[in-house]
Amino acid sequence: MVHAYIMAAVQVQQTARSHRFETALAKLRDGVQAMAAWVHQAEGEDLGEGLIQIRESGIDPLEAAFAGGVRRFDKSGEFAADGAVSVIAWLKWKCKLSGGAAAERVEIARQLEKLPQTEAAFASGDLGYQHVALIARTAEHVGAAAVRKEEGRLVQAAQTHDPGQFVGVTKNFEHRVDAEGALTEANRAHARRYLHGATCTWGSRRTAWSASTVCSMPKVARRCAARSSPSCSQRKMTRVALGSGSTTR
Repeated sequence: MVHAYIMAAVQVQQTARSHRFETALAKLRDGVQAMAAWVHQAEGEDLGEGLIQIRESGIDPLEAAFAGGVRRFDKSGEFAADGAVSVIAWLKWKCKLSGGAAAERVEIARQLEKLPQTEAAFASGDLGYQHVALIARTAEHVGAAAVRKEEGRLVQAAQTHDPGQFVGVTKNFEHRVDAEGALTEANRAHARRYLHGATCTWGSRRTAWSASTVCSMPKVARRCAARSSPSCSQRKMTRVALGSGSTTR
């Protein structure tokens, strides 16, 4: 008798959860369809504002919710029930993501748990996905504790720099925190590029190097890797972005 009551209570809870999910999903689909119809009709300045709000009120907050869900799903190990060997493999399979996109989202999910200001700004739409990915990558490289010490400034810098500019801010922050580690990562990045036949430019000459050529010319590789160390102007930009100095242009 007691077992029957327990099973009935579990069934009621599962039904309620299923109903809430179906209701939320229906609202999400209705919202997407309504916005798509509005964008189709909008023009000029209104269309521009609509595109902004699709990102700030839709895509980015949903990516934040996705990150929170991925973190919990990763910890639960439930992906194994579908036969996946890892949560990354499951995301590739079930969510139709590339390996790189899946790995990036898992890293974001894991790092955001340790970065409350970044997580809150992401959820509210104040930070875009690409900015958050850069902050998460920085935390992976130098540790979340180091990022947390200046998290407020990094979030503020992210809000005033486009992702391309913010790359410089995060890279130079890493160099300031861990110069040796930043140089090692830069060298690895250059090695990956040149092992895939990337090009290297000196002055006006542009030469394509094969993997075998680069491996046989370590001095060339070192000269290319040295380019990744922060320039004076890049360091100045980071100091201004993080409020730790001033400069003149």
